[in-house]
Amino acid sequence: MSSRYKKANGQDSVPKEKDVDHTVDLQLGGADDILNMNPLNSSVNRSLGSQIQNKIKNDPIGTKYGKYTIK
Repeated sequence: MSSRYKKANGQDSVPKEKDVDHTVDLQLGGADDILNMNPLNSSVNRSLGSQIQNKIKNDPIGTKYGKYTIK
């Protein structure tokens, strides 16, 4: 993911302390596309995925959260 983002935006587009993150998380139906990616603080990025997973783990695929749907 990081390599695709850097290829499109330049090798210096992701500072060392950041990861490339999906703006709309994949588990909420976000696209795996560079248009849905942005640099995010590494520790925040690694925490958010776990928080989302813990929140939705008992909900069936297709459950809607506002404008997002679990995929």
